[in-house]
Amino acid sequence: MILILIVGLFTPSLANAQDIETPIPTIDALNLDIINAFILASDEQVTLGEPFTISIIIEAPPNALIEAFPDYPETASFEVIEADIWSSTPTGATVTHRQDLEVVLWQVGRYLSPELFVIYRLDDGEAQSAPIRSFTVFVQRTIENPELETMRPSVPPIRLPYTSPWFYAAIVAAGVAIIWLGLFIEERLTAPMSPRTRIERQRGTPAQVSIAQLEDLQVQNLPVTTVYPAVAAILRLYLQVQHEVETAELTTMELFEVLRRDKLFEREHEMGLEDIFNQSDLVKFANFEPDVNSGKRLIEATIVWLRDDERYLVEKGQTVGLLTMRKLDNWDNLDTVETRLKDIWQEGSPKDADGAPK
Repeated sequence: MILILIVGLFTPSLANAQDIETPIPTIDALNLDIINAFILASDEQVTLGEPFTISIIIEAPPNALIEAFPDYPETASFEVIEADIWSSTPTGATVTHRQDLEVVLWQVGRYLSPELFVIYRLDDGEAQSAPIRSFTVFVQRTIENPELETMRPSVPPIRLPYTSPWFYAAIVAAGVAIIWLGLFIEERLTAPMSPRTRIERQRGTPAQVSIAQLEDLQVQNLPVTTVYPAVAAILRLYLQVQHEVETAELTTMELFEVLRRDKLFEREHEMGLEDIFNQSDLVKFANFEPDVNSGKRLIEATIVWLRDDERYLVEKGQTVGLLTMRKLDNWDNLDTVETRLKDIWQEGSPKDADGAPK
């Protein structure tokens, strides 16, 4: 009786419990992520060293701003050959973001992608992260179809920078050109300089410039009757520049009257100079024809006189110095004497068939 009473008391309670409906959980209650991100591989099985494609796909609502797309990391066994830029495509109520990557695996066995996250922001809310579902592929140890078997590398390739052979050829050519130029310059600097070149480059004392002109005159193939007047013209240029004596329009007699009046030279030194001028006048005005050796001796005697004159100037404490540009210009612009000297050289130079100097 007591048992029947207890069962009767509990029966209504069980009936009421069966009548109550269990609430269906909502999305907020399940706390599901609104970002759907995953990685797809083009094949479930790949071959060692053979490229295949993976795609990173992110499906997000339009109000979700992706702040940081994931970068797939490379490892010693996973190489990214090429990565496309991210693209965004609206698909219904979501926006699909996608990036395709061409990759290669260099280790056999099962490969599982690393854990990646995407950073996003809803409207003006705080930045949040959502995980990206990984993918897995199996890297085959051997090729299944022997007929299609080709040689493939078993380790990652070593990528070396390529340099064109033309680059090395250009370096060699430049080196040869530099060596040739150096040898050419050295040869030009060490080669003996002709008297005419010394005159053109001369930047010395008036005596040194005059001696250079005499040496140039000595190597010219000139008649001896031309050499004597030329020596006198060079001396006139020297006296004009070094001793500031206006010699252009003076005869030999008038010139030495000026020299004696101004007492420029000692008597013995002056007689040596006068002897040179007298010999030149004999050839020029008296039609005297000396032999070739006499012309060479005259040039040598004139060079000795010029060196003695420069030594006397130094002993007297007078300034010799280097020719300044002004004096060099004066030297070049002494029209009457310099033109006469050039005419003398031109008259004695070898002629061509038309009579012009060679």
